[in-house]
Amino acid sequence: MLNDKCNPPGKAHENQQPRRSAMLSLSACQYRVEALPELASWTAKQAALVAAAPGELLLFPEYASLELLSLQPTRTARHLARSLGALQEVRELFVETYRALSKAFNKGIVMPSIPWQLADGRYVNRAWFAAEGTVQGFVDKQILTRFEAERWQLSPGQPSAPLVFAGQAFGVQICYDVEFPLLTRALVDAGARFILVPSCTDNGAGVNRVRIGCQARALENQTLVVQSPLVGQAPWAPAIFNSLGQAAFYTAPDLGLPDDGILARSKELDPAQSQWLTQALDLDHLEAVRHNGQVLNHRDWAKQRP
Repeated sequence: MLNDKCNPPGKAHENQQPRRSAMLSLSACQYRVEALPELASWTAKQAALVAAAPGELLLFPEYASLELLSLQPTRTARHLARSLGALQEVRELFVETYRALSKAFNKGIVMPSIPWQLADGRYVNRAWFAAEGTVQGFVDKQILTRFEAERWQLSPGQPSAPLVFAGQAFGVQICYDVEFPLLTRALVDAGARFILVPSCTDNGAGVNRVRIGCQARALENQTLVVQSPLVGQAPWAPAIFNSLGQAAFYTAPDLGLPDDGILARSKELDPAQSQWLTQALDLDHLEAVRHNGQVLNHRDWAKQRP
């Protein structure tokens, strides 16, 4: 049974190792949701995607887990409350699939977020993390959209400390969370060297809200922010009825970095198939602007306080 407890904010993850090489290859998935004929098709899709990913650390988007609702009767998949219950029936298999893939392909995997029922009956939006063949932690969405809170009856999750991969601490901000500066800053202050953002948006305004949030957090903290979006149409699942977005790597716009802060970004909002956007990263180089940039946003953060 997976443990619902996570480390409180400000404390290092229990599996944290001393910092090793700052070189890291990271792949963000632009994941296309589709109707599946059987569970084996979903499992095969995940294995093929992980096998094809060039990066050492893989990021999947928010709510890609809801693809599994295509295997449910329409009356269940389209009913918000019943769909939550149906996902609990496969949640252990869901996490185990990615855990096994992390071992088989020697990858770190931030899994797609999935509605997760707690012991007290509440549901949170949770993204689990696996590396070296073990489940090493999770992150819950802390601030919910109106749809999630008012119609879907999800609950905010608990704050968490940074996760660690290859000796490098990183934070995860699930979609809407990245629009709130203090959440990201808490992770950066706790040692996160980059921020991963699984997302799910259904129109141009949502796409731009998350993009602006990602770029603002990259600027404020002079850090790397990476986005992985859900794309495609899922008429069987009202929570992800129509999704679009671009996978992207954002930095602070400063010396030695792109003038527009866009290190890399996928070309299409709604590609015909799932695809990876990958970058080989030198984290030390990305953080150098904190010391020699034209501006020092990271250092000057405290100056805005009364």
